[in-house]
Amino acid sequence: MLIKYDKKYLTKFTLIGLLVSTIMSTYYFYDYLIQTSYSVLPQAFDVQFNLTTFKYSLLGSMFFYGYTLLQVPAGYLIDTKGIRQTIIIFCGLCVLGLILFTFANSYWMLIVGRFLIGAGSAAAFLCATVGFSRWLPQRAFSVAMGLLQLSASIGSICGQSGISYLTGFFGWKDVFIGLTISGLALIVIYFLTITNALEKNSNRKKKKQSNIKELLKPVSYTHLRA
Repeated sequence: MLIKYDKKYLTKFTLIGLLVSTIMSTYYFYDYLIQTSYSVLPQAFDVQFNLTTFKYSLLGSMFFYGYTLLQVPAGYLIDTKGIRQTIIIFCGLCVLGLILFTFANSYWMLIVGRFLIGAGSAAAFLCATVGFSRWLPQRAFSVAMGLLQLSASIGSICGQSGISYLTGFFGWKDVFIGLTISGLALIVIYFLTITNALEKNSNRKKKKQSNIKELLKPVSYTHLRA
C-alpha cells in the first residue's frame, strides 16, 4: 500500500514539476537571448555612441561583472525569500537594465544598463536548478538539466541569428523594446504561476518523499545489533 501511494504521488509530483520547471526554464532561455544579442548590434550603434574598440569591449564585459557579483546574493535570496520573490526581483533587474540600455543618451548609461542586465541574469540558472530539485523527483533531474542547457543553447542561437535578422528589419532599438516587453511578460507569468503556497507545498512533498524512502530502506546491521 505504501509503495502504491508513493507511485501515485510521484506521478502527480512529476506532472506539476514539469509544468513549473518548463515555465522557469524560459528565464534561462531569456538570459542567453539578451546576453548574446549585444554582439549583433549594428555599426550605427557604434557610431551613435562613438564607441572605440576598448569602449565596446568594456561595455560587453559589464554584463559579466554584474552576473558574477550577484551570484552569491542570488543564492542567499533563494534560501531566505524563496524562488518566487527571487526570480521576480532579478528578472525585474533585467528589464530595468534593458530600459536604460535601449533609451540611453550617453555611454555611461549604457554601462549601467548592461551591468543591470547581467546582474538580473545571475539568478536564472540558480532558480531553475533549485526549482528542479523541489518540483521534480530525483529520477527526472538529469533530464531536466539537459533540457535547461538546451534552452540556453536555443537562446544563444536566437540571440545571434534571430536578433540579427530582426534588427535588419526593425532596427536595434525596436528589437530591444521587444525584449523589454518580453521580460515584463515573464514577470507576470512568474507572479501568477510560482505562488508561495506552491513553494511550501513542494517543500512538504520533498520531506514526505524523503520520509517514505527512509521507511523503505532495509534495516541496517547496526540497528539489528542495537
